[in-house]
Amino acid sequence: MFKRGLGLLALLILWLAFSSSAFAVTLTLGNASSFVALSTTKSVSLSKNAGVDAGFVAGQSVTLGTNSGAGSDAIANPKGITVGKDASVAGSCVTDGAKIVIKSGASCGAQSTNGTNPDLTTMTAAIADLGTFEANLAGMAATQPDLGKLSVAKNGFLAITDTINGGLNIVTASSITLKPGAALQLTGIGAASEMLVLNLSGKLSMAASSQITLSGLTASQVIINVSANSVTLPKASSFPATLIAPNGACTLGAGSGLTGAMLCEKKSWSG
Repeated sequence: MFKRGLGLLALLILWLAFSSSAFAVTLTLGNASSFVALSTTKSVSLSKNAGVDAGFVAGQSVTLGTNSGAGSDAIANPKGITVGKDASVAGSCVTDGAKIVIKSGASCGAQSTNGTNPDLTTMTAAIADLGTFEANLAGMAATQPDLGKLSVAKNGFLAITDTINGGLNIVTASSITLKPGAALQLTGIGAASEMLVLNLSGKLSMAASSQITLSGLTASQVIINVSANSVTLPKASSFPATLIAPNGACTLGAGSGLTGAMLCEKKSWSG
């Protein structure tokens, strides 16, 4: 009886170990990681002379202003795509039957309006994957104490350093305010598998010429999740991360540098 009890206990331990690994919650953007600008419920607009490089641009509608450019595919559903004068889409312009308007001097690498292009499925999956990301993040504990309200003074400097080498770091704060010329440095330990999620329950406010910089991390390893209704990256600012605004709109100011991506519920605007 005792030996059988030990056997059952060993089986129970093995089952628990298997269950915990099999059902462990992972934090990934899934298909959304293929996008550089995505609006889940509204439009994406690139204003005059704006440009984005690698990654899809997608929303209910997509508009490229004069002389702007998208380095990959532009996807719109259920509305259409407008490519302004002298603007270009290096990849395909894709809709589910809606019109694609090409202005003077503008171009798309290819056009697809018949509703069968796999980009449309990827866009739908990306929106679903963002929802899964938010749900999983909400159920995860922070890996260090909450930072509360953070404010970096004019021309000041603040560093946030993760603590888990080679793993997932979740850092929470209620809000972050960067005054003119201020710099926020996000610092990693340097492992290739490291990931930092800065999860803000409130606003991210950045004044002109403020910067977010990285040390020991790359843009693909950093996600900044902002719960506020809108996020504006102002003129001449720097943002080397993936910005997610699940409840709001995103705006990229003129002359700003976005190394990562903008994934937002409402309008994504690059100007």
